[in-house]
Order: sequence, then C-alpha cells, then structure tokens
Amino acid sequence: MTTMRSGIMKLLFILFLSGLLFACQAVEAPQWSEGGARAVGNGQQTRIDEDFLMAYARHLAQTREHRGQVTADSVLEFVQNMEALLAEARAQGMDQVSEFQQAVHQFKTDLLMRALQSELVPEIPRESITDADARAFFDENLHIYTRPELYALSVLTIHDPELAQELQDAAERGELVMEDAAARHELALESHDPMPMERLPAVWREVLAQLQPGEHSPLLATPDRQAILRLDRIVPERVQDFEERKEYIRNDALYARYRQAWQEAYKRLRQDHGISIDPEVTERFREMMEEGGEG
Repeated sequence: MTTMRSGIMKLLFILFLSGLLFACQAVEAPQWSEGGARAVGNGQQTRIDEDFLMAYARHLAQTREHRGQVTADSVLEFVQNMEALLAEARAQGMDQVSEFQQAVHQFKTDLLMRALQSELVPEIPRESITDADARAFFDENLHIYTRPELYALSVLTIHDPELAQELQDAAERGELVMEDAAARHELALESHDPMPMERLPAVWREVLAQLQPGEHSPLLATPDRQAILRLDRIVPERVQDFEERKEYIRNDALYARYRQAWQEAYKRLRQDHGISIDPEVTERFREMMEEGGEG
C-alpha cells in the first residue's frame, strides 16, 4: 500500500500540472452521433467534445512548454495521453485510494473557491478597516501579538567523561566559569541568542525550566559527548507595540473578516444544498480521531 500511495502522489503531481480537474470524474458520454466523443477505459468514460478540447487548447496556449505550438493535432494527442494516464491509474486501482480521492477533492474545491469567491464573498476593501477596527482586533487578540519568553543560554561541550564530572562538581559548588573552563581545556563553548523555549531540544527544555539565570544544568549526555548548560538570561514575554505593527494588524483584521464571511457563506451553502455526512460515518471518524488513528 505504501508503494501504491507513493505512486499516487507522483500521479497527482502530473495530473495537477496538466489541469485535469473534471476529467477525473466518470461521466456518461454522449453517443457519437450527438457530436461528442468518448475515451473509454476500464468501463469508465470521460466526456470529450469540441468545447472541452477548445478549453484545453486555450490552457495549453498559456503554458510555457506549449506556447506558440498549439495545433489541433497537438491538443488531441495531449488529451489522449492524459486519458491514457487516467485509464492506467484506474487499472491500478489508484482512484479507489483515500489519499487520491482526498487530493482530487481538495484540488477541485480550491479551484472552485477562487472561481466563486467574487459571488460568494465580495471583495472587502482594505481601506474599510479603520484604525479603530485594527485597535479593537488587536485588543481582542492580544495572545497573537504577545511575544513569548525568550531564553539565552551557553552550552559547554565535553568529550572526556572524567573532565565532564570534574566540571559538573565545580558547577554544583558554584565555582564553574564556563569561559575559563573552555579556554583552559580547549572545549567548545556555544552561546545561543534568546529564543522561544519550544525551539530548543526537548531535553534542554526540561532542564532549563528548572533554572534561574546564571545557574548551570546537570550533565546532559549524548552518545559521543556530554554538555553543561548555563541559562544566561530570560527575556520576559511582551506585547508588541500597536503603532509599530498597526498596518500588519490591519491586514490581520481584514483576513479575519474574510474568514468570517467564508464561514457564513459555507453555512448558507450547506443549508441550500442539504449537505451532511452520514451520522454513522461521523461517529466512526470521531472515534478514530480520539484514538489517534489516521484511518
């Protein structure tokens, strides 16, 4: 299954670059006498008529690879090549794999979102977000604009186990000066600029959380070395200055309005089209998520 899924992702890349959106769906094709054509593979058909081919011609004419070289024969060959690719995917059962179905579904909805946006969610002028609106958004979302505590530290690396223990003992007595030890024993001493705790290795985070500025950690062992940390300073969390970030905050407030408008549009569309997911499927999915499964 892993090999097949790897192949599916490669196939999707080709399909998406080629713009094959609706061709992935099995649609009943008209009879030849009605002016249409059909490509048949494994019992599935894609409707191919002259309008479909002209749409492909316009698409190919805009691509760098085909610009200036689009002819009727080249379009016909290209579409048939893509149909052959789709037929091969169906023959291998790729279109029945969940990852394939999800990726095609997402690709279609992303494209349709762009196509329908002006109708569903009209443009919101940035100028409509006043300074007062930006300030209100800032005050309501201070957590977004609060910088976390930052930790500056130094790391002394020791390869000799006996020396490591000697320096650890000195640290416990409050006699260790990392800079002197590094110079005397030719050890590597690294200074790290202030950074959020989550960016540090997990084992460091556990130790640093117990230290005050100026204190040293116990020996931290890795397969080939040991290290002692020193917490140099803590930069307290702070709220960003509104005036300095006002224009960025204005953008955030604008995006928030768009998100709200889309939520309202989706709610209306679900009601208009009676969209729902089978309750039994919903329940099984919730159980899988609670169990940490991916299905």
